[in-house]
Amino acid sequence: MRRTLSICAITVSLLLLSLRLGEASFKQVVPGKGTETTLDIASWNIEWFGDTSNGPTNEALQLQNARDVIAGADMDIWGVAEIVSLAQWNNLKAQLPGFAGFIAKEPNVVNGAAFYSDFNNSEQNVGILYKTSIATVTDARVILTASDFDFAGRPPLQVTLRVTLNGATENIVVIVLHAKCCSDSDRLITTSTRMRPTAPTSPAQWRSSGSTPSSRTTAPRRAITTRCSVATPSAAAAAARRRA
Repeated sequence: MRRTLSICAITVSLLLLSLRLGEASFKQVVPGKGTETTLDIASWNIEWFGDTSNGPTNEALQLQNARDVIAGADMDIWGVAEIVSLAQWNNLKAQLPGFAGFIAKEPNVVNGAAFYSDFNNSEQNVGILYKTSIATVTDARVILTASDFDFAGRPPLQVTLRVTLNGATENIVVIVLHAKCCSDSDRLITTSTRMRPTAPTSPAQWRSSGSTPSSRTTAPRRAITTRCSVATPSAAAAAARRRA
């Protein structure tokens, strides 16, 4: 009997060790991209984040990987798109110590709820995350609301931040825009019609320039140098896409 119990204990121990090794072998290592001397800004469309009916299906995995990518990349400010669930968004922020942020429909955003609370409050939102050690928000508002139609019902989010870096303090403005999807006019019309009953009926009515902005580095502005990048499905960001 003792021998049987010993064998069982050894078997269980080996199984647990195997599971730990398996988890370690699949863990995604996200390389840091930010630096201590530059203001590093990134944008990321986190596909249907927190929506249980659309997009990839593993909500817990998406949350985990989004957290790992944002924490690991070490960027100072993130502009994000397709945030559907406010609860899941708050879960993400709770797992990112040192960061604060909000999405367009939250109360601190002027005009936000009026334009980002449709579809029974399950509309895709744009938002922002920022390091509290570097930035504070002085103003947040949805802009160009008179052109709401031209933005497929999702006008840009404008956030003014006071940034301190390298001993200098400056005000900067970040504009988060969720541009149209797809590159062909037929898919554009189909997608936007599904998004809004008042969507455009011809490509000529659209004014958005494309779905993915280009990365760029701006010239230094006094003591604060800004670097911008766009998160793509490749490399580390690929780990943050949920898989069924």
